[in-house]
Amino acid sequence: MRKIRNVLRKIYAPILLRIQYDTPVKGYGNKYGGYCIATDRLKDRDAGSIVVYSFGIGEDLSFSEELLSDDGFGDRIEIYAFDPTPRSAKYVGQHRLSSDKRFHFSRIGIADHNGEGKLFLPKNPEFVSGALERHEDLSASEVAEVELRTIGDIAKDQGHDEIDILKLDVEGTEFSVMHDVLESGISIGQICVEIHDRMYPDGFLRLKHMLEDMYSHEYRIVHVSGSHEELTFIRVHRSTPQ
Repeated sequence: MRKIRNVLRKIYAPILLRIQYDTPVKGYGNKYGGYCIATDRLKDRDAGSIVVYSFGIGEDLSFSEELLSDDGFGDRIEIYAFDPTPRSAKYVGQHRLSSDKRFHFSRIGIADHNGEGKLFLPKNPEFVSGALERHEDLSASEVAEVELRTIGDIAKDQGHDEIDILKLDVEGTEFSVMHDVLESGISIGQICVEIHDRMYPDGFLRLKHMLEDMYSHEYRIVHVSGSHEELTFIRVHRSTPQ
């Protein structure tokens, strides 16, 4: 079944996922954990005001490292990173960024509701990332109890009504949380997301519905990775909270 989905994806992904808005982008992070950013959108931000929310860390902080090391604006960035996975929390705690005052980590998962939830962990012990909705790569018995929060409540706790960059690498949860993110009332300049439609039998429909929702909220694709799995969107007409 996975093979059939992969074949179909090679057909529909290049059609659905096309650049819609021309703006310069720059890559941050390695091949496995990297995303492209529309850096022009950050140049006019006030000192210390570039806010990045990064959901889904796993065991790769290359994206955060390179953003914080950027000579142009790295000293003006505050990164708020989130991952409820036990192995990820251990990895972050041992990483040099854990002592960087611009980097803040919370063992919280994003969802469209607040509460406790079950995180299904990988069958393969070499993998780290789990998901709230089980698919064929995840164990039915190996689960972790995790804290879940909506982006609205997380941002409220942090005192943010604007987010410059939102990164979502959440193993399929992007399909269930994106609408809540878009309707949260938070002004989000750009969204980087890894899509996991390949994991689900109805992945094409999940992706199509998510894209339609994002387009209706004035987000447009500015970068597509070679695998058609990592996408960057910018909001063409960014609103300012009142």
